[in-house]
Amino acid sequence: MLEPGTNTRTHPVSKHAGVALSGVAADGRQVALRAQGEALGYRNTYGSPIPGKILCDRVASYVHAFNLYWYVRPFGCVTLLATFDDEEGPALYAIDPAGGAFVSGIVWGLFWPFWGLVF
Repeated sequence: MLEPGTNTRTHPVSKHAGVALSGVAADGRQVALRAQGEALGYRNTYGSPIPGKILCDRVASYVHAFNLYWYVRPFGCVTLLATFDDEEGPALYAIDPAGGAFVSGIVWGLFWPFWGLVF
């Protein structure tokens, strides 16, 4: 992390969102690219930035699809998705390798001692 360009675990998604990844780096890059594509597609379609909950749902659905069929390998990474929205404020989402999505109760110094399901 002392050398520029060597931190491959964090990726920007858009101006208001980013992901941090843990696990297999190649799988994490694919999830990050999908998140970037979803954010860009939403902006091109609706003309506004994608809300964090919608981005989380779309990325979680993509990850979950790789657990449904025997001929594809599930992703081997956990994704933390951090977003900032003018209406909802900051939010932190976790997407597990099975495609489950959780919202954090700890955001910007606020503390709720739980992770709640997003769906």
